[in-house]
Amino acid sequence: MDYRDSPEEAAFRERLSAWLQEHLAPFKERLRANPPSEERLGIAADWQHELFEGGYGALGWPEAFGGRPANSIERYLVVEESAKLGAPWHLNMSVTLGWCAPALLTFGTEQQQQAHLPPMLSGREIWCQMFSEPNAGSDLASLQTRARRDGDNFVINGQKVWSSGAHWSRWGILLARTGDGPKYRNLTFFIVDMSTPGIEVRPIRQMTGESDFAEVFFTDCVVPAGWVVGEVDSGWLVAIATLLNERVALSAGAGAAVIAVQGLERLLAMSRRTRRERGRVADDPYFRQRIAQAWIGALANRLTAYRVLSAQFKGQAPGPEASVLKLSGDLWSQQLSEVATEILGVRLLAGRGGDLAEDEGAWAYGALINRALTIGGGTSEIQKNIIAERVLGLPKGS
Repeated sequence: MDYRDSPEEAAFRERLSAWLQEHLAPFKERLRANPPSEERLGIAADWQHELFEGGYGALGWPEAFGGRPANSIERYLVVEESAKLGAPWHLNMSVTLGWCAPALLTFGTEQQQQAHLPPMLSGREIWCQMFSEPNAGSDLASLQTRARRDGDNFVINGQKVWSSGAHWSRWGILLARTGDGPKYRNLTFFIVDMSTPGIEVRPIRQMTGESDFAEVFFTDCVVPAGWVVGEVDSGWLVAIATLLNERVALSAGAGAAVIAVQGLERLLAMSRRTRRERGRVADDPYFRQRIAQAWIGALANRLTAYRVLSAQFKGQAPGPEASVLKLSGDLWSQQLSEVATEILGVRLLAGRGGDLAEDEGAWAYGALINRALTIGGGTSEIQKNIIAERVLGLPKGS
């Protein structure tokens, strides 16, 4: 298969690149001072609005919600070119666009879609996901948050944890138990207004010094029955589709492209300007080999991303190749940090704001935050189980 741009794709890339360079500068300027995560989210949301207004923010989405027709390659080119040029990105934009919006598009009512998809796609609504609980992470179906029917409403009580940006989000998706049958049944998928009385959000402090995640407590929180997505007691079907889309968004979406494209470029630039005992790092055979391995891994992940996204954009459910990509992409990101750490040594300790900080502290931050990649969105162990069962055909353990 020829992965080079066709003449049509090359023309699209050229138009897109020109548009991005014309519109991106003020948003990059807002990022220059390394603002905290909440401000970066606001900048990323404003950039999504700019993309939407320019006709690039909802490619492949139905025109009724502000989208326009596009093929899978064109959609990925927007992600790739944006990453190359340093466009703003934030995890909660991936949450909003990568798996909350697709859940509403596939399972939501017309009223839910009309109310939420246009502002989501235009960057005017930020969403969070409330699935995991203290005792229900990888075994999500064991969750204990309850939603009790009360006329035209549900009353919710329980606790969620590791909800990305819940303290910054206006809306969220919630999985709760609505019955006492088998654990994969009697689960219901809800839309939740995060300003509803009875919701308490507590940010979780990370070792990066920021708080991108939160605990969410529900105490007699009333949610209208009209905010159920899909059927009552059939939320597991919606949740599985959402988790599959999450896997694709994390492994083949904007965030992965930012890490791959910008991270690799930064590593190459740093190797050229950093000197060790025998000269430039870029001329050291050992580090040249390590960097070459990183480049090969990035290319392999990119081609796998084409495969994953092509299937998704054709309306096919993400398959085990999404697990392959998430596993390899997460490990690749950690390996990139390890190479940078080996190059910098103790200089890595100079974090953001320090006079000696390399790349304004990006490597120090990455070395910390990248440890979470093989845990969030489905652990590496879960991905290996999926690959073993669905690709290799290995039997389940007794």
